[in-house]
Amino acid sequence: MKRHHFINMPDKQGGLVLMLIVSILILSIVTSIALRLNQDQAQAIYHKSTISALEDAKTALISYALLYDKTHPGFSPGYLPCPDSSGNGSSTSPCSNAGKSVIGCFPWRTLGLPQLSDVSGAPLWYAVSGGYKNNPKSVLTADTDGLFVIEDSAGNALDNTDQEYAIAVIFAPGPQVDSQGRSPDCSEPSQYLETLNNVHNDTGKKNGVRATGNLPTKKRSVFISSPVLKDAHNIVTFNDQLRWITPDDFAPVYIQMNRWIAQRISTCLDEYAREHDNYGDVPDPGDLYPWMASYNNISEDIDISGLRFGHIAIKAEEPLKFTKRDSYQRGEDDPDPYIDGDFWEMNDEWPDDPITNDNCFDQDDTDINTAYGWYSWPEWHDKVFIAVNKDKSPYPALASTQADISFDGTVVTDYLILVAGRRQNTQVRSDDTEKNDLDNYLEGDYRDAVNKLLSNQVANFPNNRPATAADDWVCIKGGC
Repeated sequence: MKRHHFINMPDKQGGLVLMLIVSILILSIVTSIALRLNQDQAQAIYHKSTISALEDAKTALISYALLYDKTHPGFSPGYLPCPDSSGNGSSTSPCSNAGKSVIGCFPWRTLGLPQLSDVSGAPLWYAVSGGYKNNPKSVLTADTDGLFVIEDSAGNALDNTDQEYAIAVIFAPGPQVDSQGRSPDCSEPSQYLETLNNVHNDTGKKNGVRATGNLPTKKRSVFISSPVLKDAHNIVTFNDQLRWITPDDFAPVYIQMNRWIAQRISTCLDEYAREHDNYGDVPDPGDLYPWMASYNNISEDIDISGLRFGHIAIKAEEPLKFTKRDSYQRGEDDPDPYIDGDFWEMNDEWPDDPITNDNCFDQDDTDINTAYGWYSWPEWHDKVFIAVNKDKSPYPALASTQADISFDGTVVTDYLILVAGRRQNTQVRSDDTEKNDLDNYLEGDYRDAVNKLLSNQVANFPNNRPATAADDWVCIKGGC
């Protein structure tokens, strides 16, 4: 019987197939990881570049507000530019009505920046609260609130009080989403900004019919800040990235605003002292300053004999009539100075501001867009307190027993100006009752110093450098 011999050879083909499969799997995994790393890296670069553009825009806006009195002489610091509505990078002014918030493209050219956009190439957008825009202007003080509420993706407000609401918002729109069709003229924010949780970033509206064009009212608008969101099919549905300016961000601006108003007040006080009349043989005693109006009765607003700490007196046709009357007493060596003429008198009203040529503290100057006008004084009035040296009062005999005022440990030779900082959350300044309470304006060392002054003790006002929006500003003649 013939035998068949079979030779057992290794299954080389099967091994090669197995190796090929393993190699393909490894390559697939490596490729997948590489792609994922590239995507993550690309996303990180995109995010970093966009955030950088947003931060540059935010910094430029704060700098613009901080220097507004330098670039627009006669106006207070604090104003922000209107948005760009044409796409040329320049602020479009005027923008809407006074007090009304507006939205448009970021005005990079007006701010002296190169054109800013996110990595997708979309231009940055920008919304400004009505009280802060520069044309048309509204009265602006350190107490002016922002009008923008920022919510997270769950609908929670990130700030919860009037004092904390945002002043301005900058948007990076990201790549086009859904049915957006983008025009270059900055007239259609809905083609760049999305809606989430019924909050419309293009109009600042929530839980209502989405309007078109500018933000709807002078009241608060709502915007939403959220991470990029995708639907079940991995399609992006929301990709607006936001940065906003808070009152805390604006602290250096508020401090400069308080300093600016103190400088203007100092100019008027000095002009008043320079202009008082001198008659007869009585020697001119030098610069003297008027009595103050009540610090705890804002509605009275007329000078009070002997009161050297309080508000500027501006009410009535002769707001300084008691100053004028008491100044006659300096001629008391003459038995009847009114007849013999051996007396001098101080003015019973404020002089013209040497910078503006308008009457100091004139509330009738209502043209808010006129440089150097005192249109905003009624809003500043309650925030400003003056303390006059006892020897510089109209009639020192009425103040001779009062204590000295010191600034940084040195006796004040003329006067001290104290401007209350932005109100804190515990402070309210809405009606006269609240405005009559010093605790709603002053705190810390300055409140303690005022207490001592009012109780006839030596009052030292330390030279604290303001660091926050709520810090009070103090200065003396020549040092505001």
